[in-house]
Amino acid sequence: MFRSMATIVGIMLLLPLAHAGLPIKARTFEITKIYQGLHRSEISIVYPILGLPAVLEPGGELRLGVVLMEQVEGAWEAEISLYGERIQLPVRDIATWKGMYVLSTIIPENAQPGIYDVYVWKGESRDVERHALSVWEERDHLTLVHITDTHMDAGSFSDRTA
Repeated sequence: MFRSMATIVGIMLLLPLAHAGLPIKARTFEITKIYQGLHRSEISIVYPILGLPAVLEPGGELRLGVVLMEQVEGAWEAEISLYGERIQLPVRDIATWKGMYVLSTIIPENAQPGIYDVYVWKGESRDVERHALSVWEERDHLTLVHITDTHMDAGSFSDRTA
């Protein structure tokens, strides 16, 4: 069994990269015929997203996958936001991979633990992915709660008769 949070976080970071074609491809124009976020601009964040978040410790490297609908002029910028407090992330490196841009940034050492929104700009175009980044410090214990089928009747279960 896993002995440290670092092992779990490492697996969570590497698993999306090992299967990056599946979640990223599912959100590309060729498959869905839409880009999430393009109703607002020509840019769309494809990783991390709500359904496939990044989980990092303060000081960790955040790689952002972004697609452009058309050529956009301007410099790349990135931010994260927790409860409305925005933190500018320096874009350290920009690469291309399978038709998308991969922006490399670093989470600041003083970032508070929490679930962050991710913002990416290129010139005047921007996109936001809500609740796409989890920042937390290493722990020895991890508790996960998986809630399924939350469609419940409004009445009390004790009111039911067999």
